[in-house]
Amino acid sequence: VAEGGSGEASRRVVELALAACECVEHRGACGSDDESGDGAGILTSIPWAVYEADTPALAEFRAAHPARPVGCATLFLPSEAESRAAAVEAVTSSAEGAGFCVVARREVPVDPSVLGATAAASMPAIEQVFVAQREGGAWQGAALERALYLLRRSIRGAWLRRCGADEEDACYVVSCSSETVVYKAMCKSSALRRFYRDVDDERFAARFCIYHRRFSTNTMPRWSLAQPFRLLAHNGEINTIRGNVNWMAARAKAAGDDLGVIAAGCAPRSGEAADEACAYVDREGLGPVVDAAKSDSANLDATCELYTRAGRSVAEALLLMIPPAGGSADDPFLELHAPLQEAWDGPAGICFADGALVGARLDRNGLRPARFTCYDDGLVCLSSETGAASQYRGGDEPPWLPADARVVRRGRLGPGEMVVVDLVSGGFFDNESVRRRLADKPRWRAGLARQRRTKLARRAFGGGGDDDAAEASLAERARQQAAFGWGTEDVELQVKSMSATGKEPTLCMGADAPLAVLSRYAHPVYSYLKQRHAQVTNPPMDPIREGGVMSLRMFLGERENSVDTVARPPEGGGTTVLELETPVLHARELEAVLDHLDGARLDTLYDRAALSLEAAVASLVEAAVAAVRDRGARVLVLSDRDLRPGDDRLYVPPLVAVGAVHHALIEAGLRLRASLVVETGQCWSTHHLACLVGYGASAVHPYLLFEEARALAAKKALKKKKKADREVAEALDRTRAALEAGLLKILSKMGISELMSYHGAQIFEAIGLGEDVVALALRGTASRVGGASLDDLQAETAALVDAARDPAAGTSSVVFKLPNYGFATALGGDRGEVHANSPKVARLLHAAVREDDAALRAERYREFVAGLAETAPLGLRDLLGFKPDASREPPALAAAEGREAVLRRFVTGGMSLGALSRETHETLAIAMNRLGGASNSGEGGEDPSRNAPITAATRDSAWGHLRGASVGEGDVARSKIRQVASGRFGVSADYLAAAEQIEIKIAQGAKPGEGGQLPGNKVDAYIARIRMTPEGVGLISPPPHH
Repeated sequence: VAEGGSGEASRRVVELALAACECVEHRGACGSDDESGDGAGILTSIPWAVYEADTPALAEFRAAHPARPVGCATLFLPSEAESRAAAVEAVTSSAEGAGFCVVARREVPVDPSVLGATAAASMPAIEQVFVAQREGGAWQGAALERALYLLRRSIRGAWLRRCGADEEDACYVVSCSSETVVYKAMCKSSALRRFYRDVDDERFAARFCIYHRRFSTNTMPRWSLAQPFRLLAHNGEINTIRGNVNWMAARAKAAGDDLGVIAAGCAPRSGEAADEACAYVDREGLGPVVDAAKSDSANLDATCELYTRAGRSVAEALLLMIPPAGGSADDPFLELHAPLQEAWDGPAGICFADGALVGARLDRNGLRPARFTCYDDGLVCLSSETGAASQYRGGDEPPWLPADARVVRRGRLGPGEMVVVDLVSGGFFDNESVRRRLADKPRWRAGLARQRRTKLARRAFGGGGDDDAAEASLAERARQQAAFGWGTEDVELQVKSMSATGKEPTLCMGADAPLAVLSRYAHPVYSYLKQRHAQVTNPPMDPIREGGVMSLRMFLGERENSVDTVARPPEGGGTTVLELETPVLHARELEAVLDHLDGARLDTLYDRAALSLEAAVASLVEAAVAAVRDRGARVLVLSDRDLRPGDDRLYVPPLVAVGAVHHALIEAGLRLRASLVVETGQCWSTHHLACLVGYGASAVHPYLLFEEARALAAKKALKKKKKADREVAEALDRTRAALEAGLLKILSKMGISELMSYHGAQIFEAIGLGEDVVALALRGTASRVGGASLDDLQAETAALVDAARDPAAGTSSVVFKLPNYGFATALGGDRGEVHANSPKVARLLHAAVREDDAALRAERYREFVAGLAETAPLGLRDLLGFKPDASREPPALAAAEGREAVLRRFVTGGMSLGALSRETHETLAIAMNRLGGASNSGEGGEDPSRNAPITAATRDSAWGHLRGASVGEGDVARSKIRQVASGRFGVSADYLAAAEQIEIKIAQGAKPGEGGQLPGNKVDAYIARIRMTPEGVGLISPPPHH
């Protein structure tokens, strides 16, 4: 809520904001005591009249020194007296050290009785400290705000040095500004004005007020994480937060100084004067700008504050951090910053203010609502819901909100849009006006001119032998593939599908093979990593239907300092930046990259007799750092292309190589000066590609994949008597298209729109990798159970390379076939990988369920259970066992709930008709109904005839297909739980009426091969009738926003 006309403070702004905050209580969350909220608060202009009324020292100072602006630091302090005194001492000493004098202190009046038990137990002491520059200083406006920013950082650093990170929140600076103040607490919206007595004071007037009610998602509720923060309030989730924090750390290392110090102008370039506040800065004592332990919103605010203190407006800062979709060619501001700052991506509705501007912004997908209303007297109201600001004051008082007749404009923010109210000059500016005001600044075009930009267009694959030609014989190529861990399934299932259809293969749902660390076969390192996905309030995007907001664009070359306001290049001139349409390169494109940028090829092969894997990585890292630092390389190509069958050398696994070099360059402060490209034979799936990009690769040349696709296409062309060159080129295009589509699908599961934001984000979890591997190459990746060491990985690589050796002294005449590991399909017997659902186990299960004799059925079932027990451990839970507590008496069996009460809680997984056969689907429903539990229909609809009990008349006719004597009169095949996905999936009034529980699916599926897909050949006449769809049509879950 803001006064957009005169910009004068008013009481109605505060009242309307508080009323609106209470109206959005449903958007927040509460604890079990129903009073402790996840957080509620307001960000507003400083009400000096309220503070001066009960703080005489402040009133006297402001009256005596009207030209000396005062800053207000609101603090959460320890509640214990001794710790509180220590915190106050840290604050006052920091203020004096930063060039300020303490004008006054004030205890913020609060009423703890309105808090819930949980919030009250953790409630801090709340104080305000007022500071002014020491006598003779001239800090005003932005310079004062920069000095206060450095003061806040200094307070945090001083407290961290005193108490450590575990007690960081005990002394927390809520806000520190001469323009704005924040009131927030772990309470419900309705309790905010009762808790903070200032807020309910009639003298509390404001020019603007931002309100927020928090629903904590990825962090536990804490007083410090309640919102608003110092510049903004955020509704949503930043899915790219890991990458954003990583790259901010890389920028700090590259700058060789604290980013906040640079932002404040304390590290000027030649010929520039340092800001006066810099004389007081203790660079070592500021603490980090961003912190992975904080919430995504807290880090978003910290980075926005950093860019704002660097001289940008808060609107500029948010535009470069959260750019709109649709390209930036016509906007010099966005075009300049595109290579410099990866997007902070994810659902985001943001309100922001810095005292001069107040506004709101949506993410590029528009996944959060924001509606605004403008009145003829300049009042502007914006909220996630229409009508949140109440019109009434009660009694005979005139309403706070003007009548509808005085509305001059209503609207909503669209995807990537922003609105701003200028509190200084007045006026409301819509998205077009804001963008035009920002883009018209000459410095953006000047900065863009210094940034030598070349766009490397996608180049067609040639049909001849000039790029990724399959020059090796079939046997040699097979040996090379085997050395990198390929199997026949990778060729038959992966490459053939990609080269023929341009899509990834669709495999069965669920993985029943062992984890890589428990497998009897060697696996690429990628197999130890699991992709994370968006959670809680985040619907994953659909890369097909929402492709317009997604991009695989990448930039190669040196990246300038994005904190610098005008993006000035390093001394000596501009930088050369190469823009790629895709991260998947073929050989001629890679050569074109090296033609445009100074590059260095680094061989990732090493002599196993002389070096361990750890030593080989150390040597590679040393070479990479030297190439960038000493030889000025702007792109490093990590290549294993020289590996040949029978080679005595081993290769550093490409994921280990790129991760180790990536982190080594960060530590050396060189990461922004060069890009990494991986040229490898160990990349043939989208998961491999995502891992390489996620750990630092800007582009990948999967040469062995392209060679295999080329060979398959040439063979196919020969059979069909077609022109080989054309067939090969089309197959290679389809292969690359499959990788790109799969990569977009992986991004969409995280709710990420741009590959730049996924780059280096490490959005994975390791299962089965040891601490030494993580520390060397996957730094910051969670690996909770430990596992394979560097020595183990070297042994696995050696096993693969040795298995590919030619026993006939290197001749290619010996027939060599790729091994079939059976990772995707169980081979039976002792061949291939072990599977939970092996043919043997399936036969035992079928024998048990098809046996009508009760005694024999019990025996067959015991054989089935024994067969399961014989299976090697496949997952982590197979390694767990019950550990009895000998010190405790076991509870009496009579105290346990009865069998019927326990069985009522049993449910089956949601598997739809079609994914399961008709017989299996009905049998599960009958069994669960007998037990008193519930079966889940899945999203495939259900035959209405299943709602009625089976009778003697229908048992052998309508239910004869079950062929079981155990199906009896009175059995019911109705699923109690019904899923709703869309009308085409069999949802009808009868279907819903027969349900005892309804599951509404809003985000699962929607992406082929990720669940919720039924191939057309499974949609027979019966399933088509139930699902209300034509026979033979493939069915995929609906998009997440239906």
